[in-house]
Amino acid sequence: MIDCLRGLAALGVVIFHARVTFWVGWREISGHPADYSEFERAAAWLAAPAPFLGSLVMLFFVVSGFCVHQPVARLPAWGPFFARRFLRIYPPYLGAVFASFFAGQLLALPGLSPGRVLATAVMAQNYTAGMASPVSACQLAANPALWSLPVELELYLVYPAVWFLARTRGWGVALTAVAFVTAAALVAFHAGARFLEGNFALYWIIWSGGAWLREHFAAGTLRTVPRAVTALACLALLLAIWLTLRGDGGAINVVWGGFYCWLLWWLLVTGVGRGWPPALVTALQAMGRWSYSLYLLHFPLLTALGVWWVAQRGGKPASFLLCLGGCAAILPAAWLFHRIIERPSHQWARRVATRLSVAGVVVS
Repeated sequence: MIDCLRGLAALGVVIFHARVTFWVGWREISGHPADYSEFERAAAWLAAPAPFLGSLVMLFFVVSGFCVHQPVARLPAWGPFFARRFLRIYPPYLGAVFASFFAGQLLALPGLSPGRVLATAVMAQNYTAGMASPVSACQLAANPALWSLPVELELYLVYPAVWFLARTRGWGVALTAVAFVTAAALVAFHAGARFLEGNFALYWIIWSGGAWLREHFAAGTLRTVPRAVTALACLALLLAIWLTLRGDGGAINVVWGGFYCWLLWWLLVTGVGRGWPPALVTALQAMGRWSYSLYLLHFPLLTALGVWWVAQRGGKPASFLLCLGGCAAILPAAWLFHRIIERPSHQWARRVATRLSVAGVVVS
């Protein structure tokens, strides 16, 4: 189920960005309907959910907390833990930075100054544009999706605080403390500290929610979702949709994250995925295993595909079905990146963590 969710989340983020890089867009078609065929206008309705799919990055954070957390009954070996997490994330990330730089040079994209490239390479790009600047202003133009990886690494660094609070004071205290930090970050964000959009604090409660689910799932104490929680999740979904349509940053991500925590909880206790067609499950699981590579590379690949299409046809595709076809076209490249860079990096991380482990526990 977890790999299926990863696959769905990665595919959703790809579609979210493809509608910008490889499609003329809803506004163009709705604003000039006479310029497009009836089929192209009808296919455009398939893009209706696309503006909300960027929120699936929050599902990645929830799933990350679920997968990374070590139940409090087990004492993590922190040295091997940090070594493995860093080596799993950073080498593929650095490969994606080089690929994005190359794509940006090839396509003559802006935002490729040596300082910005270096800041991105060392995962410091989220803090280079100033307190009041949006995180998007700090990213490589060829790959703005890289902003979430430094946040992920920060969440790993503060994870021991959550683990120790949960072990010594209980999950109620741990989640309350984390929620206080996230609430403070939200207040500061809306007061003008826009750089917090690329800081762990804004997403800590989301990630920790995934860890809480893992704790109870591992202990066999994850029960049916209470109706009151389901009702709150439905309200959160409606609020998230409304905030997304308004373009209200900050709170959007927290609300989406709350909904995705409920979704993972519901899927875990209901086992809905067991009823899916086997072929679909197999495909999603496979995609989930290399979803990190797909996330890292999809934006420069889609950008390059869009530039090539414009050069050949004189404009971006008008049919959203062609946009979806473009999403499918980049999958082989992401799979190859996984085989050549990501998977060896994972194997290396596992070996290093095993050698460093002093407790005989290999962290997952």
